[in-house]
Amino acid sequence: MKKVFLIALLCLSICLGSVGCALTQEEEPDPISYMQETLYTAENANFRVSLTSGRSESLFVADGKVTDVKDYATLTIVPLHVDLYNDAYCYTLVGSTGTTQGTLDKDNFGASFEGAVTEWDKVGTPKTLTITYGDHSEEFTLQDRMEGYITGKEAERIAHDTIQAKLDADDHERETYVRFINDSSTPSSPYYWYVAYIHAPTDYYS
Repeated sequence: MKKVFLIALLCLSICLGSVGCALTQEEEPDPISYMQETLYTAENANFRVSLTSGRSESLFVADGKVTDVKDYATLTIVPLHVDLYNDAYCYTLVGSTGTTQGTLDKDNFGASFEGAVTEWDKVGTPKTLTITYGDHSEEFTLQDRMEGYITGKEAERIAHDTIQAKLDADDHERETYVRFINDSSTPSSPYYWYVAYIHAPTDYYS
C-alpha cells in the first residue's frame, strides 16, 4: 500500500511539474523591443506636432535582443520656419481625464524638439496641446491617427502569420519592431503598420 501511494505521489508530481512548465512557456513574453500604441498629430503654419506612446527598449539597438523594455510617451514638434529653431519650448497637454506640462529639448540633429510626457497615465485620451515659446503660445487640437485602424498587436500577428515559415526556418535570434508610419516627406500621405523582425541592422524581415 505504501509503495502504491509513493508511485501515485510521484506521478502527481510529474503531472504538476509538466503543467508548471507549460504555464511558464505560455507566459513567456514576446520578443518585442518596440511597439507603438498611439499616434496623435496636429499642424499649423508654424509647427508640426506628433505625440506617440507605447513600449520600447530604453535605448533601442537593432541587435536581435530585447532588454529593458518600458512604457514611453514622447512629444515632438518640428518648427516649419528657420527663425523658430532657437527658441525654448514648453507644453501643456490636456486630455479627457487630466493635464500635464513639461519642456522640450532640441534633438541631436537640431531639426526638432522633443521630450518625454510626464504623468502620461493621468491624461487619458489626449485632446489639445499648447506650446509656449518666448511671449507666444499656440494651441493645437490633436487628431488620433490610429482611429479606424487595427492595433499594433493585430498587425504583428498578421505579419507573423504571413512569414511564419521563414521565421520558423530561421536560426537567428530576432526582436520585433512595430511602428505606425507614413511617408515622412509627405505628411499628408496615408499611414500604415510597419513590422520588422530584426537580427541586425542589415539582417531583418519586414
